[in-house]
Amino acid sequence: MSRKRNKRNNGKANWGELILFVMVIAIIYFVLSLFGSSLTGEGGQTWGNYLRGTWGGGVIILLLFWLYVCVAGFVKVRIPKFPRQLLGTLQLYISVAFLLGYLRHSGWDYDAVLVTPGSIGYGIARFFVLNAGNFITLILIIMSFLFSAYLFGSKLLNVKLPDMQFENLSSLFTRKRESNLDNDDDAPKTKPKSKRKSERYDREENYDNNVFRMNLPEPKFEHREDTLISILSSVSKSRRESPENDYEELDPESEASRNAIEKIDKLLDSFNAGYFAPPEKRDNRQKKDFAIRHKRNRRPFPEVLDKNSNTPDDASLETDNNVEMDYDEEYRDSVFPPPIDIFGADLKQEIRDDSKIYERQGRMLVQALRNYDVVATVKKIVSGFQIVSFELALSAGTKLSKITNLSDELAMSLGVTSVRLEAPILGTKFVGVEIPVIERRVLSLRSVLSSKVFRRAQTRLPIPLGVNINSEICVRGLEELTHLLITGGNRTGKSMFVNCCILSLCSRCKPDELRIILTRTKHVEFSIYDNLPHLLFKPISEPEHALKMLSWVLKETELRTEKFAAVKARNIDAYNSNRNVTEQLPKLVVIIDELSDLMLTKSRETENLLVRIAQKSRALGVFLIISTDKFSPDVITGLIKANIPTKITFALPSLDDSRTVLDYSGAEKLTGKGDMLLKTTDTPRLLRMQTPFISEDNIPDFVEYMNNIFMKYRAVDFI
Repeated sequence: MSRKRNKRNNGKANWGELILFVMVIAIIYFVLSLFGSSLTGEGGQTWGNYLRGTWGGGVIILLLFWLYVCVAGFVKVRIPKFPRQLLGTLQLYISVAFLLGYLRHSGWDYDAVLVTPGSIGYGIARFFVLNAGNFITLILIIMSFLFSAYLFGSKLLNVKLPDMQFENLSSLFTRKRESNLDNDDDAPKTKPKSKRKSERYDREENYDNNVFRMNLPEPKFEHREDTLISILSSVSKSRRESPENDYEELDPESEASRNAIEKIDKLLDSFNAGYFAPPEKRDNRQKKDFAIRHKRNRRPFPEVLDKNSNTPDDASLETDNNVEMDYDEEYRDSVFPPPIDIFGADLKQEIRDDSKIYERQGRMLVQALRNYDVVATVKKIVSGFQIVSFELALSAGTKLSKITNLSDELAMSLGVTSVRLEAPILGTKFVGVEIPVIERRVLSLRSVLSSKVFRRAQTRLPIPLGVNINSEICVRGLEELTHLLITGGNRTGKSMFVNCCILSLCSRCKPDELRIILTRTKHVEFSIYDNLPHLLFKPISEPEHALKMLSWVLKETELRTEKFAAVKARNIDAYNSNRNVTEQLPKLVVIIDELSDLMLTKSRETENLLVRIAQKSRALGVFLIISTDKFSPDVITGLIKANIPTKITFALPSLDDSRTVLDYSGAEKLTGKGDMLLKTTDTPRLLRMQTPFISEDNIPDFVEYMNNIFMKYRAVDFI
C-alpha cells in the first residue's frame, strides 16, 4: 500500500511541476505580447492590444508576481505571508493604474508601453476627478500607494494600524473543513495536531524580525527564586504532558534546579541592565562641534595601558562633572580625509539681484567711451564675487590703445574706486571692463573643498585658487604649478591664501605622503601649526636656521637624484611605484612666509639656494611656496622670477610694483580681500581670481583633529 501511495504522490508532483512550467511559459508569452514583440505572432499582437487597452502598462506588476509565485512553487520554496503579498500586489497595480490614468486625464500623453493607463486606470481616475476634484484625487493616489506599502509590511508611516492577520485566512478554511468533518458521522476523523506543534507554527507565522519579545509570566511571589522555580516547574510540566516527550518533574531543591535558577537570574539581570539592547549605529562622519571640543588644557598624549597592567574597574571609569571629558577615544574613530564640517559652517549668503543697476552702469560706460570717441556696445555682463565684468564690442577700426589708457577716466565716470581693463578677453574678440560689485560675497574654503571640482581633481597636492570671474571654482595641482611666488600688500589676503594651501594639502595627503617645512621669521604667523603631524621640523623662526634648512633641502634633492638614477625613475611617482624600492619617499613642500627677511640677512646665499632647489626639484617631489610683501628688485630678483614661473599677486600699491612682480600692469587695480591675479606658464594672460577664506578659529580644530589621528608623527627641532 505504501508503494502505491508513493507512486501516486510522485505522479501528482510531476503533473504539478508540468503545470507550473506551462504557466511560466505563458507568463513570458504575455510579457512579450505586452511589449509588442514579433515573436508572439498575430495572437500575441491581439493579446498585447487587449492588455494595453484594458489593463494598461501596470499589468506587468501582476505578471511578474504571477511569475514569482510559479518559480517559487517550481523550486519548492515557501512564500512568506502569501496573502499579504497577493493583496499588496493587487493594491500596487490599482495605485499605478490610478496614477497613470490621472496623468492621461490631465493631458500628459506618452506612447510608451509601461505608462499606458488602460481603460481600468483611466476610468478610475476620470470618476474621481469629475466627482472629487484634482486635489482629492491626488490625496487618494498617495494614500493608495501608502496602503499598498502597508500591505507589503512597510513601516513608512510609523502608525499603529490594526494588525490584519491575513495569514489566518487559510486556517479559517481549514477549521471550517474540520468542523464539517466532525459533524459528518461517516467521515473519518483526522488526528488533531499536538499542542506543541501548533504553538511552534504560530510562533513562526507571527515572528517579527524587528522586535524581540519574551513572554514571561508575571511574578506572583515575593522572591525571585520562587518565581523562577514556578517557571521551571511549569516548563517541566508542559514537557511532561506532551505525548512526544517523557520528562521527570523538576525538583526545586535539586542541584540542577539551583544551577538553572542561577543562570536565569543572571540572564534577567542582563536584560534589566540593557546588555541585550540593539547597538546604536555610529556615524564617524557625523557633525561635531570642534570649537567646543578644542580645549587648551587637554592632555597632549592619551594614556596608554601597559600590556601587563590590569583593565580599570568600573569605579575608575566614573568622572566628575567638574572635570573635563577626554575625547581621545572619539578621535581614534576619526576618519581621513577629515569631515568637511571641520572647516567651519557653510556660509549661506543671499545673492542680490542687481542686474538693473549693472545695466544702468553699462549704459553709463558706453556713454563715457563715446565722450572719448570710442564707439562700443555691451554684449554681456558677468557678476562675480567681488567684481562685475562688462564685455564690450568695439566698432570696426578702433585701436585698443585708445581704450587701454582710459581706466582712471572710466572710474571717475562710473563713480567706482578702480577700473581694470582687459583688452582683449582671452579667446574672444571683446574688451573686458572690470569694476567692483555693489556688495561683496565671501568664498569659504569649505565650499571649495566640498565642490565636485576639488573632489575630482587628479592631483595629490591640490591648491584651491578660488573662483574666476564666471564664478567657476578653480583647483590646480602643485605638481603642475611647480613652485609658487605669492606677493601682496598687508591685509590683502596673502597669509589667508597660504593657510588655505596648507589645509588643502594636509586634507588630501597623509603625513607619510607629504611633509611640510614652515619658515616664519615673524614668529607669529605659523604658531598655530606647531602640532601639525605633517610638519617635518618645528616652524623655523631664525633667518640663520632658515638658511641651514635650505642647505639641507638642497642636499635632500641631490640624494633623491641619486636614488632616482639608481632605479631609472623620471619622477617621484615612478620611483615610489617601482618594485625595487624598499622605502617610499614623501613629497616635500617648503613654505617661506617672508622672503625679504632672508634676503636682507644673506641675499646672495639665499638666492643661490632657492635657484638651485627650484631647478633640481621639479621632478623630485620638492616644491617651494614663497611669499613676501616687499616688491623691490632686491628681494624679487630676476633669477628667482625666472625659476619660479607661477606667480600669484594680490593688491599692490603702485604700477611699478605690478610690473616688477608680473611684468604687467593690473595688480594695482585689485580691490583687496582675496582679489588676486594668477600668472602661469600655460596661460598667456593674467587670470583674475577670488581666493577662499578660512577663519583662524577653525585652524586649531583642524590641527587637533589631524594630531589625534596621526599621533605617531611629531615634528622635531631643526638643528
